[in-house]
Amino acid sequence: MALSNSKTLKTTVLSVTALAASSAWGKSGGFGDTGPRLGVDFLTLDELPIQNATLCLPANDATKEFGGLSADNPSIVVDSSKGDRIMVSFIVSEMTATDEDRLLFLVYSPRTTPSPGIPTTEDGPELGLALSELQILGFYHVPALGLAEQQKTKVGQAQATPTNKMTVNVNFEESKIDEMIRRGKETIYIQAALIRVSDYKAGILGNMILSEMDSLTFVANECPAGTVDSYEADDEGNLGKSSSSIPMPPSIPTM
Repeated sequence: MALSNSKTLKTTVLSVTALAASSAWGKSGGFGDTGPRLGVDFLTLDELPIQNATLCLPANDATKEFGGLSADNPSIVVDSSKGDRIMVSFIVSEMTATDEDRLLFLVYSPRTTPSPGIPTTEDGPELGLALSELQILGFYHVPALGLAEQQKTKVGQAQATPTNKMTVNVNFEESKIDEMIRRGKETIYIQAALIRVSDYKAGILGNMILSEMDSLTFVANECPAGTVDSYEADDEGNLGKSSSSIPMPPSIPTM
């Protein structure tokens, strides 16, 4: 699937303006009788440090086992001694199979808004990003993935509807991130959005589905106070666990 440059630019601008067309994850009134369906009504979004990046997990995630994916509000250490770029992966899942081509956007903004501009379905997250400063980090074609009935076996049966995941690797430029930190603009807010190509071309945006909104905070040189665990990816992409940043309480003397 290919879109012409002029069409891509035109529809991208349209889609960015309309990305406030999201649903009502945070609205009162609930999600209906069955609740939102992963891959149909909403996507998940996770972050993973890939290269020259240290990811810091906040204290409220102390009890969680780190499995390579982060909390929804991690911090990323910016350290000039490790290079001029840091790479972070954004993993978008679970995109349920369909017989139509779709487009995936990964977008960010330094600000949030409580009021999405365009109403859509009531069954998924709403876009929380401020459109005035919204930018597209990634824009990808997701080809159709057909359904296939599966055979029954002695131990069970696979579902006919598989799901897709897509990993978007983003190179953040250290000089630009340093400037953001100096200006007190160190946090960005990120969401993924998935839309059928046919709806995209026609400007029908009400069926677009989104992920939850994650935040990513850049910090200089070391993890912030209150960090429980940190995970560092070196310049070769090797991931390892660093020490805790929470000071241990003093021991209580025994009587």
